This record gives sequence, structure tokens and C-alpha cells, in this order.
Amino acid sequence: MTPGHHHRPDDHACCPGCDVPDDDPAAIAAFIAEQDAWLADTIRSYGWAVQSVLDDGPEHPPYAYTIGLHAFDHHPELLVSGLPGTSAARILNLLGERVRHHERLSAGQRLILAPLLTIELRSITPLASDQLLLGANHLYRDPDGPAVPALQAIWADGRGRLPWEPAALHRGGQPLATAPSAEHGTAGDLVWHLPGRPGRAVRGPARPLRLPRPRRPPEIH
Repeated sequence: MTPGHHHRPDDHACCPGCDVPDDDPAAIAAFIAEQDAWLADTIRSYGWAVQSVLDDGPEHPPYAYTIGLHAFDHHPELLVSGLPGTSAARILNLLGERVRHHERLSAGQRLILAPLLTIELRSITPLASDQLLLGANHLYRDPDGPAVPALQAIWADGRGRLPWEPAALHRGGQPLATAPSAEHGTAGDLVWHLPGRPGRAVRGPARPLRLPRPRRPPEIH
């Protein structure tokens, strides 16, 4: 089964924090402190967590990213777009296991993670990291420093074709946070762009209180 064919069981899952009043600073601060403590415990116990961001229309695609890989000798965090949380977490956890076993992932690698599951890694732009990887930047970014580095794991269709390649399936379903080609503008003014298509999909900063709780990876073996 290719990533694009997975069902979407968790796209509309209720998220913790949705009932926190927007006008109650004390409740917001308590919720953020609770989330930070849970995240720190998860990273300490498992190595990383996976944060999903829910689909919110064509200009706000679903995506997921790791929080914690930066602690492995400043390894880039990882991001997957265009998939429901369970499918994205599978890819990120398979890659995270490689990092846990001392493999350094880098842009340009094409990896077969499982039958019918091929990905290519590309560097995402600093703007995309700043806008999309809020949890990782909250935890690891220096106050006056650049956004944390990150790689996007771009998944291929069932025949191993990446979205910019001829006859690839799901071309419009996987926005890229990488540097766009010339027809899509410059890296400085885009968060998302669609491979092989004019126009752009831009996402502003997400509200942490509206995100589902990060996922824990599988137990360490």
C-alpha cells in the first residue's frame, strides 16, 4: 500500500488544549507547561516525538514533524507532508530509528524504507522551519539564532516516482517546504509550493493549542 492510499482515521481527532480558554493566560500557561513536561519526558525516554498538524483546507495541508532529533548531535529534524498522522508518523519513526542507530541523514538521499515506500530527503527552507516546526524551534532554537535545520522526507508513489517526476501520482497532494523552482517564486517568500504546478500554498504560524498531542515512537528495542 502506498502512503497516498492510507485511510485517514485521525484527521479529525480531538486535540488536547482545544477547551483551554483563549482569554485565560493562566490556563494557557499551565497547559503549555504540561505539554512541555510531557514532551521532555517523551524525548528523554524515546529519543523524539512526532507532532502532527491537521489539515485545514487547501492552503493549510496536513503535515507532521519530529521534535528531538536535534539532540542527536544537531541532526536535522524531519518533516512529512500530505499524509494523515499515522502514515506520516510511520515514515518519521522509520527514519528516526536510523538516526538513533548513528546514521546521519542528509539532503539528496533516496531511501527504501519498506516495500512500496521510497522517500527522498530534501532540505527545507529556514522560513519553512520557522513557520512549520514550531515545537522543535521552541525547544532548540537559540533566541537570536536561525531556525533549526530540517529535512523533508518526500514520499514516492507506488512505482517509486517522486512528485516532480513525469507521470507521478499524487503530485498535488504533497506540498514541498523545500526551496521552490523559479516558476514558484523565491525561497524567501514561500512556505509551501506544489511540484510541477503554478501558484502556491502558504501556511501561517499554527496555534500550538489546536494541535493533537505529539506521538511517542515505538519502544526502544
